[in-house]
Amino acid sequence: MKILHITNEFSKKNYSISSLIEYITKLFDKSERYQVKIISSNIDENLFEKSRVQNFKLTSWIDFIFRASNLKKEFNNNDIIHVHGIWAPIQLFSIIYGSIFHEKKIVIHPHGMLLDEALKSAGSLKYIFKRITLHILKYLINYKISFISITNQETDAIKKFFIKNQITKIPNPIPFDLSEQSSNQKKKQIIYFGRIHPHKNLEMLINSFIKANLGNDWTLKIYGIKDDENYRNKILKLANKSKNIKIYDPVFGEERQKIMSTSWANILISKSEVLSLSILESSYYGLPTITSEKIELSELNQTAIPTKLTKHEISKKIKEISNWSLDKRLKKNDLITKNFRDLYSKYNSEDTYKHFYSSKHIPILNKQNVQKTNIEKTFIDKINLNFLVISGVYTFNLMFASLFVIILVLFKKFSIAGEVGLASSFWLSLTQIFSSNMRSIAIAENDERISKDTLIYRFIFSGILFIIAYLIFNHFISSLSSNLLISLSLLILFQWMFEMKLVRFEIKNNTKFFYFIFCVNLLFLVTMVSIIKIYGIDLSQFVIYIYIGFLTLFIIGDLIFPKNFINIISTIKTNITTIAFASSLSIISSSFIWRLLIFTFFERSIAGIFYACFSIGSFPGTLFNSVIGPTFIKKKIEFNKYLIDFSKLFFVLIAILFIYSSYQIYLLYNSNSFNFLSSHFFMFVTTISLMGSYFMSFAMFKRHKLIQEGISEREGLFLTDIIYGLSITLFVPILYFTGGIFATSFAFFVASAFAFMIYSRA
Repeated sequence: MKILHITNEFSKKNYSISSLIEYITKLFDKSERYQVKIISSNIDENLFEKSRVQNFKLTSWIDFIFRASNLKKEFNNNDIIHVHGIWAPIQLFSIIYGSIFHEKKIVIHPHGMLLDEALKSAGSLKYIFKRITLHILKYLINYKISFISITNQETDAIKKFFIKNQITKIPNPIPFDLSEQSSNQKKKQIIYFGRIHPHKNLEMLINSFIKANLGNDWTLKIYGIKDDENYRNKILKLANKSKNIKIYDPVFGEERQKIMSTSWANILISKSEVLSLSILESSYYGLPTITSEKIELSELNQTAIPTKLTKHEISKKIKEISNWSLDKRLKKNDLITKNFRDLYSKYNSEDTYKHFYSSKHIPILNKQNVQKTNIEKTFIDKINLNFLVISGVYTFNLMFASLFVIILVLFKKFSIAGEVGLASSFWLSLTQIFSSNMRSIAIAENDERISKDTLIYRFIFSGILFIIAYLIFNHFISSLSSNLLISLSLLILFQWMFEMKLVRFEIKNNTKFFYFIFCVNLLFLVTMVSIIKIYGIDLSQFVIYIYIGFLTLFIIGDLIFPKNFINIISTIKTNITTIAFASSLSIISSSFIWRLLIFTFFERSIAGIFYACFSIGSFPGTLFNSVIGPTFIKKKIEFNKYLIDFSKLFFVLIAILFIYSSYQIYLLYNSNSFNFLSSHFFMFVTTISLMGSYFMSFAMFKRHKLIQEGISEREGLFLTDIIYGLSITLFVPILYFTGGIFATSFAFFVASAFAFMIYSRA
C-alpha cells in the first residue's frame, strides 16, 4: 500500500505537523506492505535526519496550471492521499483535485484549522474568504473523502461543515524520541514553546506575566519559532518592558527536554489548540501547563491549570503556581508523569494508523455501486445540469444586448455604450412588451402549438417594427456607429423569434439541442470580445451578422411553411388584446422610459454608466423573471441551502464594497477631485443596484408562482404588474430632481424594494 502525505511546509515553522508526518512514516519503515512518501511546497532540509520529503512547489494558481499533470501523477502512483492542513495552495488544490477527478482514498487532517478561533485568527477578510471556501468545498468534497480529528472539539468543528463525511478521532502521539531527563531541581521559570504569531496570544502572555509581578527571581522564557515578523518585532518591543522576560530562538531535542524537566511551568494560551505537542511533551516530564479552559485535554486534565483568557485571570494563575512550595511542585511532577505514562502506555500509534489506513474508515469509490456524491446532488446531476444549460441558453438569448453594453463599458467605450444601451433598450422593450408573457404561458400550459404560432406572429411583427422604428430611430440619433446599431437591432429581433424555437425544444425535452446552442453561444461571445479587444468596434458587426445567419437556419422552416394561419391570427389577438399584453407593456415600457429619461438628463458617458450598472443590478431579477422562472417553478426545483448561505455571504461582501466606494467618493468629493467617470462611482452604483437585486429576485419568484397557480391568479397578477409598471415610471424623475446624479444612483434599489413589497402582497 502506497501512502502520500501532502503538507505545505516541512520546516521549523510547521514543526509540530512536520514531526507528526515524519513520525508516521517511520512507523512503517519495517513493513514491506507499506511505502510512504511526503511532498511539500517548502522544505527545511536540515530539520530532520532521514526524511522522504520531495519539494513540490505549488503555491499559486500559476503553479497549479503548470504542475497539474505532476500532481495527477503523484495521485495515480499512490493508494492513499493524506492531506495535512487545508488553506495553503498545495493543500487546497489537492483537496479540490482529489474530490473532483480522483478515485483513491483521500484523508484530510485539518490539525485544528477548522476550529472557530483558528478561522478568525487572520482577520475579517480572510475569515470571509475561508467561510466562502468552506461552503464551496461542501459541494466538492464527497463521501470518499474522510477526516482525522485530534479531539472531540475538533470533531464537532469538522461536522459543522462536513456532516456527511466519515470522521475518525486519532489523538496526537509524541512524534519524537524522548530522553529520560529527570531533575528535582526546579528553576523559577515559566516557559513557552511555539510559533510567534498573534494566534498564540503572546501579547496577553507577556502583559499577564508583568501584571503578576513575581519578583526578580522569576523569569518568563519564550522559545519562539519565527512566523510573523511584524508580530515578532512587536513582541520584542513589549518584552523590553521587563528584564525578567527573555526571548530565544527555538530549541529542539534533548536541549528542549532538559529545559522542560527543570522548569516550574509551561504556558500555552493560544486562542485555539488541538492538544498541542508542547503540552504532550511537558506532560511526559511532569511539567504543568497553564492553558485556556476552552482547550480540550481529554484525559490529560492533571497536566492543565485552566484559565480564562483575560490578563487578570492569567496573572492570577501565574501568581498561584509561583506560591507553590518545592515539595508541592515535585508532587505535581510525579502525578502528571504517572498519569501521562499510564495513559500513553495503552496507546499503540503503529496499530492505530495501520488499522485506519486499511479499514473502511476511508471509503473507496466503487463505480458499480455508488451513491451520488455531494457535488452530483447539487451541481452536476443530470437534471440540474440540464436546467443550468437550458437557463444559460435562454439567458444569452435574452440578455446578450445588455451584456454587450457592459463589455463596451469595460473597454472604456462609454459614448458608444450610451448609444447602444439606448438602442438595445428600445428594441428589448418593444419585444418584451409584445411578448405578452407567452413563454411563461406556453410552458405553464405545456402547449407546443402556442410556441409555433407565436414564432410566426413575432416574425410578422418584427418586420413591421423594424421598418417603422428604424425610420424614427435614424431621425433622432446621428451616430458614427449606425451600422453596429442596425446589426444589433436585427440580432435582438431574431433572438426574440428564436426564443419560441427554444420553447418548443424545452417542451419536447430535447436537451441535446440546448447543449449544442450553449457551445455556439460561448464561441460567439469569446469571438466578439476578442474582436473588440484586437480590432476595435468596427468589425464586431460582421460577427453579429454571422450569428444572425446561424439563428435563421433554425427558424426558416417555420417561417416558410406555417401550418395553420387561423391559429396565428388567434395568437396575434392573444398577444395584443389581453391583460397579459397590458402587463408586459406597463413593466417593459417603464424600463425604456427610465433609459430615455437618463439619456435626457445626463451626458452620454454618465448615461452609459447608469445603463451598465442598472443592467448588472437587474440581471438576477430579469434572469429569473424572463429565463429561469417558468422552468424553475414548473419543475419544482428547490433553492439549495448552501446556495442560500453563499448568497448571504455575497450580499455582505457587496455591502462592504458599497460602504468602501461611498467612503472613497466622500473623500474625493471633499477634496474637489471627484470624477463621475471614475471606477469608484461605477462600483458605487453597481453595488447599490446589486443589493436591490436581492429584493427583485424574491419578488419575481413570487410572481412566477402565481402565474402557474391558475388562470384566475394569473389575471390578478397581471393587474399587479400594471400598477407596478405605472408606479416606477415616476422614480427616476423624482430622484433626479430631489438629489441629482447621486439620488438617481438609487433608482433600481428603490424600484426593487417596491417590487418586493407589492408582489409579496399579491
